[in-house]
Amino acid sequence: MRTLPCLLLVLALVAALPDYVAGQTADSTTEQPDTSRRVPDPRTALLLGLIPGGGQLYNGKWLKALIVMAVEGYYIYLFQQNRDFYNHYDESLPLSRDRYLEERNKYAWRFVFVYILG
Repeated sequence: MRTLPCLLLVLALVAALPDYVAGQTADSTTEQPDTSRRVPDPRTALLLGLIPGGGQLYNGKWLKALIVMAVEGYYIYLFQQNRDFYNHYDESLPLSRDRYLEERNKYAWRFVFVYILG
């Protein structure tokens, strides 16, 4: 005898479910804005494009941005080191003065290449 009240309760829930679900549909005449996508901002993209690795940050590629920034920082460090060796050349240094100039220019070009590529 206890199964009858349970069966009636289940039938009542199943009967009421379509009305509940049907009442939750969105209005098909108005288009809902897509909030799942970020709207691109050209000004922010331009400003972050000037910062080394900033374009990758704007796109949400954090690891690639970190790698690009690290490589650019490394080339800047080597550029400055060779520039200082060239400007303050001493005969005790292992390479010739022109060699430090060549190394400085090489790292400057590598920095530019990574900056454009990143």
